[in-house]
Amino acid sequence: PKGEEGSMMGNFNVALFLGFGTGPLLGGFVLDAVDMASVFYLMGGLSFVALLLVIFFLPEKVNNRIQKYPSISPFRTIWQHNIFKGVLIFRFSNAVARGSVTAFLPVFAAKLGISPSKIGFLVSVNILLTAVLQHFFGKLADRVSRSVLVVVGNIVVVVPLLVTPYARSFSDLLFLGILMGLGSGLAFPAAAALATEQGRSHGMGNVMGYFNQSMSLGMIVGPIVAGWVMDLLGLSVVFIFGGIVGILGSSFCAYFMIHQSR
Repeated sequence: PKGEEGSMMGNFNVALFLGFGTGPLLGGFVLDAVDMASVFYLMGGLSFVALLLVIFFLPEKVNNRIQKYPSISPFRTIWQHNIFKGVLIFRFSNAVARGSVTAFLPVFAAKLGISPSKIGFLVSVNILLTAVLQHFFGKLADRVSRSVLVVVGNIVVVVPLLVTPYARSFSDLLFLGILMGLGSGLAFPAAAALATEQGRSHGMGNVMGYFNQSMSLGMIVGPIVAGWVMDLLGLSVVFIFGGIVGILGSSFCAYFMIHQSR
């Protein structure tokens, strides 16, 4: 419903982040209790269950009503809107930072002597907190400036990244993970709501496809570039890299959000 995009997208994102967050946590416990192969067997089994759920329970239509959609705009047309630019830049930069953390935080934590189950918890905690906060911050996104929430949330994610190299214990990393979860929880419902608004004019599936594609690209690019950074400059610099990407993303996002009249 119009005016409730934040609440709706926040509730929708709960399932996404719960899945992302539960996976590393469950995998860490299975690795501690059994072995590495069992982690992949579990992952394959859960993926098969998800496939069955989609086949049998995902409807093609809602109440058999004919839906009317606007014409689908090409990318170059949507890209002329600064809100769309800001949302995609946020989504990409956040995914680069998150991808770097997901890939290299376990390596960093292992060097501190932290067990696999605790490492899984560290990877999961910020994602699970993001999931928990989606509903509450989604409602907030329907009441205050969504652009401000996106920018502020992304900045809150950046700070823990820059501080991570100085962490020396499980509790340090846990605190930083909580801060990252808070920032992501604040930003994501607002960003999704802004994308939904654009979708009404340019095709909902079209815009949300670009929205999710930017995240996927960030999750691909982040670990690859972070791996190069680690090889050249060391593990600690990986998190600085993620923080710098977040700062640049927040800056460009803020610029386009401020100049959103186009």
